[in-house]
Amino acid sequence: METEIAVQTAVITVPDEIVGIKKTWLATKHQELEAADKAIQSLEKSGATPRKVQRVKERRALLRKTIAALDAGFLPIPRFSSQKLTLDQEELPLKAVLAIENAVAQKLFDEFRFVTGQQGNSRRGRYARQAQRDPIVVGVVRTLEHGHRGPYEWIIDVPSMEEHFLVAWWRPEDQHPTDWY
Repeated sequence: METEIAVQTAVITVPDEIVGIKKTWLATKHQELEAADKAIQSLEKSGATPRKVQRVKERRALLRKTIAALDAGFLPIPRFSSQKLTLDQEELPLKAVLAIENAVAQKLFDEFRFVTGQQGNSRRGRYARQAQRDPIVVGVVRTLEHGHRGPYEWIIDVPSMEEHFLVAWWRPEDQHPTDWY
């Protein structure tokens, strides 16, 4: 089964499994947001360190951004290895440029990344065609990274938490060379 949903300015057909994932994520993130609110109140009453309260507040902010992105129609995807997207260095098809522009206008994401992926290898014979990868542009919502001194003056890094959302993807072989910007 498939469902039509509005994503930014277009209507696309999406498999029901993905729509179900989005609904499940949205319900889960609302529950996590309620739990974070209760945790902040409990931590403040218990006299927890300001650093601990701040981290839970950052997690709450991340949950709010995630819920806003889900409500805006963006689909969550797994966190793939990616690199920061630089529009002046990447050649992108017009559809991807417009999708990024729409996502930037909504001010939901902290940064955009380009999933580089691995070049597939489907060689089974001497003249077999090399498998292609489909480029993906993701919007990222995340918390800040932290560094603080440990008990023996070591710097302890606390990495950021992040969620990735699909902004654009395309098949390179389907694009006409004049459609790239």
